[in-house]
Amino acid sequence: MAARRAHNPKVVGSNPTPATKKTPTGVFVFTRGVCLQGLLLEQLVAKSIVAAGAELYHMNWSRSSGGETLLVRIDKADGVKLEDCIAVNKQIKFNLAAEYPDFSGSIEVSSPGVNRGLYKAWHYEKVVGKNIKVKYSKDNENVTLEGLLQAFDDSRLSLLAVTGVIEISLCDIIKASLLSDGG
Repeated sequence: MAARRAHNPKVVGSNPTPATKKTPTGVFVFTRGVCLQGLLLEQLVAKSIVAAGAELYHMNWSRSSGGETLLVRIDKADGVKLEDCIAVNKQIKFNLAAEYPDFSGSIEVSSPGVNRGLYKAWHYEKVVGKNIKVKYSKDNENVTLEGLLQAFDDSRLSLLAVTGVIEISLCDIIKASLLSDGG
């Protein structure tokens, strides 16, 4: 009888996890009871964006009383148009529905904007020679500087600030963004 209980989910004391349920492993994102694996989600989103002729700049989750939103920032060499955002949004929804049918969060797609955040090494490489704003940790205190990004080498950046050239480790950066020409 015990053997029958182990395979019958309708019997009390049997295994409650159905054998057909997907159980991803690794870094997880939980949204409205649906568990999405972070790396797989990023790959799925990136695939959707490439299909529309753009590249993934950054993505993150926003949670509010109204629900959860997947915020996706895309970039293109010739600039991002409204039509690009609409096409990417539709493609992400289609791919998410196929992979995670229980997903019910909303998706927001846009360009990174003029004062775009800098999150990854390649973001810094693209803006060498431009003005940026950096908040970083130094001696257990937060310091915010603005200046010209003179160089970046995968782990350190050289910033020409009013006080001179400052070397900052990427590991110490809390937040950074490109400054528009207006400051």
